[in-house]
Amino acid sequence: MQPVLARWGVLDRLLKAGAEQRAGTRWFDAEGTHIVTVPVPQHDDCGGSFLFLNHEKIGDILLNTAEEAGAVNITGLSEWSLTRAAENWRIEWQAAHQVGSATCTVLVAADGTASAVRSRLKIGLDRHRYQYPIAVLYGRQQGVSDERTLDVYLAEERMVSLIPRTGGATKVGFPVSTEEIGFWKTGSEEALQRRLAEWCPEIEFESLAFGAIYPPVSQQSEPYNGDGAVVLIGDARHAMHPARSMGMNTCFRVADQLADSLGGLSSGFSEGEVLPLLSEFETRFERELTPRYDQQKYDVGAADNGFTILVTPDGSAGVRIHQNAWFQLGNFSAGHRTSYALHGKGQGVYAMVVEGEAEILGQTLGRRDAIGVWDAESMDILASQDCELLLIEVPMRW
Repeated sequence: MQPVLARWGVLDRLLKAGAEQRAGTRWFDAEGTHIVTVPVPQHDDCGGSFLFLNHEKIGDILLNTAEEAGAVNITGLSEWSLTRAAENWRIEWQAAHQVGSATCTVLVAADGTASAVRSRLKIGLDRHRYQYPIAVLYGRQQGVSDERTLDVYLAEERMVSLIPRTGGATKVGFPVSTEEIGFWKTGSEEALQRRLAEWCPEIEFESLAFGAIYPPVSQQSEPYNGDGAVVLIGDARHAMHPARSMGMNTCFRVADQLADSLGGLSSGFSEGEVLPLLSEFETRFERELTPRYDQQKYDVGAADNGFTILVTPDGSAGVRIHQNAWFQLGNFSAGHRTSYALHGKGQGVYAMVVEGEAEILGQTLGRRDAIGVWDAESMDILASQDCELLLIEVPMRW
């Protein structure tokens, strides 16, 4: 997103406000053994690192930049109304001792998960409920490196994410059952650290405190199909599960694509001119950006000496993902040989031996060993022992 933020004129402001760099993501197993590090892609059209900054500061910078460009920021609203006026929208509001109104051709609503605009215009909503809430703790780790990474621990009971925050702080997120919520809300700092140490061996905190419990709900608003030009963005359109850590980035992408869709309009455009452009934007949103929440059960033992397809770009097998990516899980008996063909140029595959032992491209890999393969059309696999393999194929360029 750094090229987008630079084009908006806010990247330098975010860096000046204290945005820090994250080098990539490290994965660890339940014993704390390092599995793999996924670095930031190094391409000319990508930033050299991920950036992170507290959301409140990001919001302030975006608002200040918009105001400098002539936008009006009204806070403390007590009442407001939305009506149609000819081929426009009319908004009237009351804030403290101020009363005002405005007329617009296009209404863009980014008013959060409980969007009042969506409610008043009766826009449809699709909710997906997850089984487990997400608990969030805030703390400060001991011995934090200057090169920050997002660390993920695949514990026996759950996945635990240690997410870097500015100033050397860390946010910890993990799923919990409803029976556990009371412990995390009321437990002493010592008890919280002791429980966390069971999942993240060798990780110690100087301080640790409960932050919040996020409900296990994601939601997707339908496109507006009534009279007038309306589009929802941000959490009003695509509130995501917090574990995905993609809500703000997706909002930036949507806003940038909306600006691109409307960029050819001249001042004083009509509703008739903008409606076809919004229709094209909605089609693009559905194809490229609409978050998906799929679940599927797999009989991973059914594909004897073969692969079970878990994820595909079009959902023709497994569940669908908005990326040119394939996830496959294979089970092979000792001595079996096979070959995996990559899906075109520019693709790479991460191959991990979950259990057993295998030889991939002549290299012997044991349990939890992995190898990355790119600039190749296929790779040969030999099961040295009975083994289970996980293949994750992704594009090496975006």
